[in-house]
Amino acid sequence: MQMTALISLILVRYDGLPLAEFAQAEPWMAGIFLLSATILAWIKNSYPNRFERLFKSALNVRMMRQTMREESAFTHRASFLLFLLFVLTAGVILYRAHYYFGWQTLSLSGPSLYAAYCAIVLIVYGFKTAVAEGVNAWSDGDFSMKEYVYSMFVYVKAGGILLLLPAIFLAYGNSGYSLPVLIISGTIFCSLLIMRTVRGIRTALQANVNPVYIILYLCGLEIMPFAVFMVMLVRQ
Repeated sequence: MQMTALISLILVRYDGLPLAEFAQAEPWMAGIFLLSATILAWIKNSYPNRFERLFKSALNVRMMRQTMREESAFTHRASFLLFLLFVLTAGVILYRAHYYFGWQTLSLSGPSLYAAYCAIVLIVYGFKTAVAEGVNAWSDGDFSMKEYVYSMFVYVKAGGILLLLPAIFLAYGNSGYSLPVLIISGTIFCSLLIMRTVRGIRTALQANVNPVYIILYLCGLEIMPFAVFMVMLVRQ
């Protein structure tokens, strides 16, 4: 009797509607997650220590610098594929958030909408990288932006792995729990963003970087985009 009640509690949403009525996955999403699983399996098979080193680099700046000396943000195949994984998972989360919050920013639907959000993620990080290189050149190289860019992509790649499970749940889980899962996804992303920003500021200060360069970069590429997104979200 108790087991039956427990199963009913799991399979039935709080308002009494069966879980099956909330299935929201679209057929083409299976290909996205199959590609994601293939990426993880290939990296695990080809580079068994890659995941351990990635998360150690996110937590330990010395490990990150050691890894940085061996590769750049994209020269290693595993690094490129992990960034691709982040784009794929971020696209799914933004796609689901679009429908949940009723965003009207893009008049697309289905795979086209998903592709648009993936493209936005690519453009954002491409722009951030380009501006970081510009700041590095403008400051005559005293702002170690190469390390900052590498650190940024360390957290991005870690985010791709951590956000995969929430993305799968948003695609195949009970849509009644979409808001908590979206909040968890946002918390993961913001936590990684804060960790990366704090590390970048500490590294810049230790290198006696002019605070003007730090403020310009943080305001232009960290605070402002996040603030614009939050304003857009609140208005929607």
